[in-house]
Amino acid sequence: MSTDLQLFYNDLRAAVEAGVHMEIGDKTLPDSALTTKSLDRLEQRVASGESVPARYQAAMETWEKTGSMIPVLEGLSTRAKAWKKVGRLFRNSMIYVLLIAIVAIAAMAHYLWNILPEIEAIRHDLTTLARPHEPIGTSRAALWAKLALGFFVLLFLGLLVAMRRGGIAKAGLWAGGRSFMRCQTLATASRTMQLLITNGVESENAALLSGTLAGLDREGQGELLHAIKGLSPEEVRSPALADYLLMIADHQFVTTRTWGPGVLIVVVGGAFAFLFAILAYGPIAALLHDLSNVTRL
Repeated sequence: MSTDLQLFYNDLRAAVEAGVHMEIGDKTLPDSALTTKSLDRLEQRVASGESVPARYQAAMETWEKTGSMIPVLEGLSTRAKAWKKVGRLFRNSMIYVLLIAIVAIAAMAHYLWNILPEIEAIRHDLTTLARPHEPIGTSRAALWAKLALGFFVLLFLGLLVAMRRGGIAKAGLWAGGRSFMRCQTLATASRTMQLLITNGVESENAALLSGTLAGLDREGQGELLHAIKGLSPEEVRSPALADYLLMIADHQFVTTRTWGPGVLIVVVGGAFAFLFAILAYGPIAALLHDLSNVTRL
């Protein structure tokens, strides 16, 4: 067994012992959650050349490429857990958006089949009265209304599909959940590294918090450096740092929960209302124009 792979096992075992819940998605094991026993079985499989779950194999490959536990924890544990939390947060918002879509579809259908024909009939009579010898063209309002109705229906179906395929969490990331997920990852990594230091298992990237920068993107590096700004080396190694990072994550989550769903509802609901107003305005404005022409006769 290579030294790098042994460091990977040590770090992963430390994370399990620290209480980090990791899912490997292996149905052949008694529990898909990674435990010390299942980790022993996986180590034996690797040693004997047997196949391992794809998620676990991806974690080993990620470790070999980056040497950091940050992306490993994201792939096996923290990211999935935070992903579900963000998804639950925005589920109610998506339900509200679906209700807005249903109301918009009903309103557009009523407008298309009840109101618009009456407007067109009135315009036809007014045009005949004002210019009896001119041909009456076909209005495009009905065509645009049908296209809008089709768009609303497709968008409604798209939202339903998004709810079944993780689209809620993706919308949550767009609305501010990404910082929360990254802080959760940093906090978990900090706890894992502190346990490694306590147990005397000090790999280069696990013992020092600065070593985790290798597994973060530029935005994540900035957040980490901002979190530890002004801290002494002893404070960086302290277990309290994980609590501090978790506090930052909770703050990010509260912020996201406060304004994120509202932004989602306002943007999507506002788009529905704006499009409906534009489509309804055209025929009504044309009707008023025809009325003004008749009154001048």
